[in-house]
Amino acid sequence: MGILVCAIPGILLSELLPCWLPAAGLAAVCFAIATFRRGGLATFALLVCTVFLIRHEIDWRENAGRTPIELLSNGTSAAQFTGIVTSDPVTAGYAYRAPHFHFEMRVEEINNGFEIIKPAFPIQVYWSGPAPAWGDEVSLVASIGPVPAPRNPGEFDYSGYLARRGIFAELSSQYPEDCHVIAHGKGNPLLALARTCRAGLERRITLGIEDDPEIAGLIETITLGSKQDTSPEDRELFQHVGALHLFVVNGLHIALLATIVGLLLKPLRIYRRGFAAIIIPTLFAYALVTGLNPGSVRAAIMAAVLFGASFVERRPFSLNSLAAAALILLLWDTNELFKTGFQFSFGVVAAIILLAKLVERPILPLGVPDEYLPRRLWSAWQRLSNFGWRWVTGLVAVSTAASLGAVPFNAGYFNLITPSALIANLLLVPLAFCILAESIFSLLTSWVTPVATLFNNTNWLLARTMLAIVHFFAWMPAGHFFVSTSAHLPECRITVLDLEPGQAIVMQASGSTWLVDCGNAANYSRVVRPFLQANGVNHLDGFVLTHGASGSIGGYDDVIEDYAPRDIYESSVTDRSSTRRTFHQVLEKEGTPKTSVEPGNEMEIGPGVSCTVLYPPAGLAVNTAADKSLVLRIEYGATRVLLMADSGFTGEHWLIDHAQDVRSDVVVLGGQSADLEGTDEFIAAAHPAAVIRGPGGFFMTATAERNWAAGVYRHGATPFLQSNTGAVTIELDKAGEAVTGFVNGQRLTRRND
Repeated sequence: MGILVCAIPGILLSELLPCWLPAAGLAAVCFAIATFRRGGLATFALLVCTVFLIRHEIDWRENAGRTPIELLSNGTSAAQFTGIVTSDPVTAGYAYRAPHFHFEMRVEEINNGFEIIKPAFPIQVYWSGPAPAWGDEVSLVASIGPVPAPRNPGEFDYSGYLARRGIFAELSSQYPEDCHVIAHGKGNPLLALARTCRAGLERRITLGIEDDPEIAGLIETITLGSKQDTSPEDRELFQHVGALHLFVVNGLHIALLATIVGLLLKPLRIYRRGFAAIIIPTLFAYALVTGLNPGSVRAAIMAAVLFGASFVERRPFSLNSLAAAALILLLWDTNELFKTGFQFSFGVVAAIILLAKLVERPILPLGVPDEYLPRRLWSAWQRLSNFGWRWVTGLVAVSTAASLGAVPFNAGYFNLITPSALIANLLLVPLAFCILAESIFSLLTSWVTPVATLFNNTNWLLARTMLAIVHFFAWMPAGHFFVSTSAHLPECRITVLDLEPGQAIVMQASGSTWLVDCGNAANYSRVVRPFLQANGVNHLDGFVLTHGASGSIGGYDDVIEDYAPRDIYESSVTDRSSTRRTFHQVLEKEGTPKTSVEPGNEMEIGPGVSCTVLYPPAGLAVNTAADKSLVLRIEYGATRVLLMADSGFTGEHWLIDHAQDVRSDVVVLGGQSADLEGTDEFIAAAHPAAVIRGPGGFFMTATAERNWAAGVYRHGATPFLQSNTGAVTIELDKAGEAVTGFVNGQRLTRRND
């Protein structure tokens, strides 16, 4: 523990401040000499801190994965790359008349036309044409680019996630002619054997239940960690009941497997060293077969330290064993410290070590026989009840401690609190134990097909029961809720999310949350819902649909299911959008009311915050749904924000021609209109301080965007182009407004006189 406590500051210091490696190395040598000559604790702590500082400098700033970024900075935007595919290709869409896939590759050679470089680092690849297989040696001519950073608050930081794994860039190929498979079977032989074994195990544990892919996938996930075999909906349900740990092979799986192996070896009277000699390689083999994911490796290392203590006749100390496992992983890669899984796993295990006994101590005496009654006088019933009560109290103690330990990580990383986890895990963990045991029995008897099928069908029943329990607790009132970790909450905040295509605008005021459009289903899941969750939103007070384009309202059914909006508003002007017709059918089927609004109608967003409809008028005769988009004016104090949606040229000039008051401090343009929008006449009439325009629409080129922005500047307004800013936040208070871009930090602050 002491070494770990000294190592972590060194890693954090290196993360904050780059160091000159020769100077750091000289300091480490000096601290080492002082330590071995004087044996001082202070110099030893400084030695450990410096060693890990150097280690993190090498792992992070000197990482070979930065090579493509260096090539890009030196003017090499494309090159020929040769390497080995190290992950299973995943469909990434269809473009340039060819299917595209993405996967990870270990680069072994780079030919930039001037020289051949032979580094060794991982990279993300977007591949055009037929997909290669894991272990294939491939060659492709591709452009180099950094991994895109998130463009919206709350969005998953995929670039940061990959960077901690040593991936700092991605390769993109456009044409199948640029992509070639050179050879097959070039992957790591040990991993190839593990993948073959894994495929065989998956076939055996699902024998006889293949006709139910959902349950078969759940069994494979719990047994082997095959997350790709379960649906995103099921994973979300498990997350909502605090049981997502069952989807990742981690300490729980290792502990369950060790318990099962111990029960199988107990009749053979194999104890201590013999058991350790068997269980340690078994656990590492299990980690290998399940894909060597960080959770299983962490758990296997910790278990090896615990069981290995018997070889040196030392009593294992749990916190020291935990620290030893952490040190081994940090010595291998200091970036582990910044990974959510590392923090989550070690934090929860530490909570179990520190809290489980405290929880168990007051409840254990309630069900055990009289402590003054000698054990040899216990009846058979007393012995059985004592065993059962100790098992139950142990399970309650561990589940409670784990749930409490997970609270700060769930709240900090997922903005999620799961009170139902305390009870749900008491049922789900024993079921997971039984499913894993049944899978082992199925494998042991796989040479007798009827017996293996019997075990698998029993597993089907257990998994079906588990899924039913998860559904019950997931939909239980107050079983889970989202919280905001943001310290700054303005009086009124309007967030214009960056979607392409479509738009979504979130309005928050005094605890009230309204959503204007939601994007299509993909953008809702990727951007809108994570933003709402990150802000602790558990229900919507209002949901406004500006028009029927699928890019703007395609995710409506998920919004209604997830947040049950109290009020739903749409324009009274109908359009021919099939998405809007389907929306009406869904509302009618579920009996959900909606309100049609016209110019002059007003909605109260929150105390002192009003929303007035300006457009379109009843009976408006235009062809496209975008031209019928609702135009809304938000007012808070003396500040006005005009939301134009995709109304474009038609809506802007109708407002001007009909003498509507469009003066506003901030104008938000949808950016998806097929017509002109943000015209000089309209900007002059609105006279805003800031104009926010979404990506896409009529202005498709960077040159046209710059020309438009220059015109906005001439009118005395500041343009916020979401192609540069990403999401834009408008914060309103009595004194004025502040407009801030998420990506580039562009900011405009204005105070009312």
